[in-house]
Amino acid sequence: MERILSIGGWLTRFSLMLGAAALIPAGWFALSLYQEHREGLPPVPDLDNYRPPSITRVLAADGTTLAEFAEERRIVVPYQRMPQRLVQAFVAAEDKNFFDHDGVDLKGIVRAALVNLKAGRTVQGASTITQQLAKQLLVRHQGYSKGRMRSLARKIREAILARRIEYALDKEEILYLYLNEIYLGHGAYGVQAASQAYFSKNVESLSLGEMTLLAGLPPAPSRFSPLKNPKSARTKQGYVLKRMIEEGYISLEDAKAARQEGAEKKVKVRENLFRDIAPYFTEQARQVFVDQMGEEELMRGGWTIQTTLDISRQIKARTALQEGIEALDRRMGYWGPAARFQPEQVEAVAKTYAKNVLKGAPASREREHLAIIARTERKRALARVGDELLPIHLSDHRWMRTGRRRAYSLHDRPTDLRRRFEVGDLLRVRFDTDRKGREKLRVVQDPLPEGALVSQDLRTDYVVALAGGYDFDRSQFNCAFQACRQPGSAFKPIIFSAGLALGGRIRRGAPVETITVTTQLSDAPIVRHDFSTGVRWKPANYDRSYTDEVTLRRALMMSMNLPTIDLFERVGSKKVVEWANSIGIEQELHVDASIALGSHCVIPWELLQVYALFGKAGQRPAKRFITRIESSEGDVFEDRADYRDVWASRFERVDRMARQALEPPEQVIAPGIAYIMTYLMRQVVDAGTATRARISGVPVAGKTGTTNDNKDAWFVGYSPHLVTGVWIGERFNLRPLGRSETGGRTAAPIWKAYMTAALDGTDPGDFGVPDDIEFAEVDARSGRLGGKTRLPYMKGTKPTRRVRVDNQSAGVSDEL
Repeated sequence: MERILSIGGWLTRFSLMLGAAALIPAGWFALSLYQEHREGLPPVPDLDNYRPPSITRVLAADGTTLAEFAEERRIVVPYQRMPQRLVQAFVAAEDKNFFDHDGVDLKGIVRAALVNLKAGRTVQGASTITQQLAKQLLVRHQGYSKGRMRSLARKIREAILARRIEYALDKEEILYLYLNEIYLGHGAYGVQAASQAYFSKNVESLSLGEMTLLAGLPPAPSRFSPLKNPKSARTKQGYVLKRMIEEGYISLEDAKAARQEGAEKKVKVRENLFRDIAPYFTEQARQVFVDQMGEEELMRGGWTIQTTLDISRQIKARTALQEGIEALDRRMGYWGPAARFQPEQVEAVAKTYAKNVLKGAPASREREHLAIIARTERKRALARVGDELLPIHLSDHRWMRTGRRRAYSLHDRPTDLRRRFEVGDLLRVRFDTDRKGREKLRVVQDPLPEGALVSQDLRTDYVVALAGGYDFDRSQFNCAFQACRQPGSAFKPIIFSAGLALGGRIRRGAPVETITVTTQLSDAPIVRHDFSTGVRWKPANYDRSYTDEVTLRRALMMSMNLPTIDLFERVGSKKVVEWANSIGIEQELHVDASIALGSHCVIPWELLQVYALFGKAGQRPAKRFITRIESSEGDVFEDRADYRDVWASRFERVDRMARQALEPPEQVIAPGIAYIMTYLMRQVVDAGTATRARISGVPVAGKTGTTNDNKDAWFVGYSPHLVTGVWIGERFNLRPLGRSETGGRTAAPIWKAYMTAALDGTDPGDFGVPDDIEFAEVDARSGRLGGKTRLPYMKGTKPTRRVRVDNQSAGVSDEL
């Protein structure tokens, strides 16, 4: 017996020695793996300087979100804002031993291995919350492909980093990082971004059902997505609730109530904010930020960018521009169906639309749809929208004359719909009702013309509205800032202001004389030769009429070409070009007389700045899209808002007022010159070429512009507080808009529609008279003293000669 015990003791000691001997190489092996993989790991985040890639948000003036930019859509929130049950849900689902292990759960690894071995596939993971955090940090440090590569080396590096995190941070700090880092599907990183993405609410407002739905996402965000796979998401939610019951976090009644919420049914697809409200404006603000801060800060910095956009005015601007372009396009004619099918295909096309687009539901009456013509008659056609058959009436479509390349026909109105439609024509339509409430269809078409509208507050320099095109989805080209088009007569105020400010010579070699509103300009026919090119130029007035002489005032009011050229030549071409560049035109203008009539292209924004200069009494306007930039921690990086900003607090107003007092605006031209230009352009609106822009009760100054071939139509104008420019033209500058499509007919009504809505309910203000202006009662035709028309002059320049009594013309008062 003793011998047997002795042998047993010896075997035990031998086994222990053998085990100890085996541990030595195993230890060396583990040490070598550690030495090999410990280098090059990302540092443990410093919580005091924790700034992971976060969402940069662009906000309108009232705080409405316009757009979000991010590599990782993340919104960092402090741990204190996270509900306790949310934390418990993630711990119960992902790492029940989180508060007991040191980063790597060896028991969990063994348990998961046995479960997976028994199942014959991977059904349970063993990564702790700390390891998942380490994995996310590795992905950011090494890149997505390398950081997520399935390999033993990655697991070792992940475990080493997890242990380092556990040594450096306490459990609450680890949870803070984890819940702000974890990817939860559909571009959302962290619980706050996921809360907004799925439920459009902040994390502290989540219900238990919503919390447990999110807590089920980390293992496979796509597979358990409540948007893509709501049944799988609900199944995973049930697992999370079960685990929370097992851990004692909630009761069975709590779990049942959470299930009854149907959280997976409350999920909403996140709207594309960029395209929904003001895409052209947002892109312009983005460029301003990137020029200042760089692309990386935009995509990773988590900034809050407060902009100048007025949502209400933006909607009005977009509506006015789109409706104006659509009206113009109808005047241009009907360009044909979107597609054409054979008559025998009508039924199949309609059923396909009903199945694939309408999904078997009735067509929404609020949206545009595609309809296919099923039958045509003289006064109506019948069209299919899915399974519905509805009429299209001739009386609603008199605009459908044949669209022509030059679009000059004003007649050719349809009298028979069979000459416009064929069975099988595919059309864009909107639902409408007749006087008796019966439904019908109206045909719409994608307009050929393009346009831009940009509006700026003259007091604050805020760009309050910007529509850079008819539809951002159709073209991202921002016509307001990128299209260089001929301005036509909209360029004339530059010539006239140069004459008033610089004076001119009546002929070569003569002394420079002062030019005023009553200076007589030549309206006689002229011919100009360019001997270097052999080009012969014979300009004329728009209506082909001529007089002998006209006053400068009447020449601008009636947009007369020949007097404008006379004024241009008096001032001198080089001086005019220098003047144009000094007051806002950045294009390199060619030096010849044709620029007096707007032959050189300009960008709408640049021309708007010239008119804004006149409206601001000669002070240079600022290009102000962004008012304030804040960091993700709420620190103000830059504040360039105006003290009159209605959204500012009292403290902010006082601070901004003091800052602006030390930074006075640049006075570019004399206030009197700006005032006289405003007076002259008020005459254009009141009695000249822009009467369609008149707004009751609002003082308005502005100028129309039309190119010779009617390819471009402009109106730029301003009230005392708001300046707005409108350009309309063909998308690729190839097609005329139509013989009668002038700036006064095409652009001015759009301008008026927007300005009327934008100024509704506001005090329109008035144009103040500066100190360097004096008035004189003069004869409107001759410009001599003694008449009945009260006109403004720069001090010391009013006429001295009096009109003869028998030649006095009957003037009318047109005081500003």
